[in-house]
Amino acid sequence: TVKNIECRDITVSDRNGACIRQEGSNLTLEHVYFHSSENGVLEASNKPSKILIYNSRFEQLGRLGRAHGIYTNTAELYIYDSMFIASKSEGHEIKSRGAVTEIHGSILASLSGVDSRLLDISNGGRLVVSKSLLQQGAVSSNGQVIGYALEGRKHADNSIRLAENVFIFDRIGYNTMLASDEQDVDTMISRNVLIGDARMADIDVSNLVYKDRSA
Repeated sequence: TVKNIECRDITVSDRNGACIRQEGSNLTLEHVYFHSSENGVLEASNKPSKILIYNSRFEQLGRLGRAHGIYTNTAELYIYDSMFIASKSEGHEIKSRGAVTEIHGSILASLSGVDSRLLDISNGGRLVVSKSLLQQGAVSSNGQVIGYALEGRKHADNSIRLAENVFIFDRIGYNTMLASDEQDVDTMISRNVLIGDARMADIDVSNLVYKDRSA
């Protein structure tokens, strides 16, 4: 468990440095501020593991599209009441390869960062995002807000739940709310507010769609 820590200016010669490099089992972060580095957290464990993040802020992270706000390889990831904002150098705010990724009550926002996807669920699995704000910035390098299983599926349980969120699509150009590998996946997208110009996934009438911020 790591609490009340600020970490900044982490860089290494292979361009994949991290405030925390997680190689064992289980990590809890509470009220940490990781910023202005390559990765915030880089996980590469061969053991069953969970990463829990509470009330924390990850900002100005990424390098050359290979370092990200957080990058998990096998761990389940659970995020609560946290901020992942302004990733840089085409990094994702969050890149997760584990079987479970859950995000609740949090903010994922490009702001003015030249980031890539807000959320990259590279190998599928169970994705849940609820009561959160997701903002795609005007200068994001990637038109896809969420990527799902775009690097091949590795998990038995594959499902997507997006509920009671606010999505803001500020990027100029052709954008996609949810890009997947186009295989069948159990998907539920309900009670969200969607603002801006983007290709939507299959959404039901419980979602509210506005053409722009003024609307």
